[in-house]
Amino acid sequence: MSHGPLKRFMNTIEPLIWGPFVTGNFLTPLVFPALVLAVGIAAPLGWLPADALSYERAFALASNPLVAIGVLVIMPLALLAGSHHLRFGIIDVGTAEHDGAVALVLYGLWQLGAVVTAIAVARILFDF
Repeated sequence: MSHGPLKRFMNTIEPLIWGPFVTGNFLTPLVFPALVLAVGIAAPLGWLPADALSYERAFALASNPLVAIGVLVIMPLALLAGSHHLRFGIIDVGTAEHDGAVALVLYGLWQLGAVVTAIAVARILFDF
């Protein structure tokens, strides 16, 4: 039994399709807990210096090209992983008949988030 050319093609590119999803699932749990700890817990409790999260310092950090590349990689991948998990969580609670609409909304929000991230990083890096 022979598979058609489309099936062979899909099997060939499957690692490229799953790669970003897996990367998002790997990076998100590494990066976001530290961010939540710093911004959501340590700063409000006074564990950080008063100017640690000042606008000037945050802007200087975000203006670093390496940080900008990191944000451009991590944010869209985190949004993709979250969209995928939410989609299948919604399916698991018994709404599989609405999967097309759910996928359209969640993956659309992922793409919108990726574009907004790219625009924000470009505005910071290139001052426009």
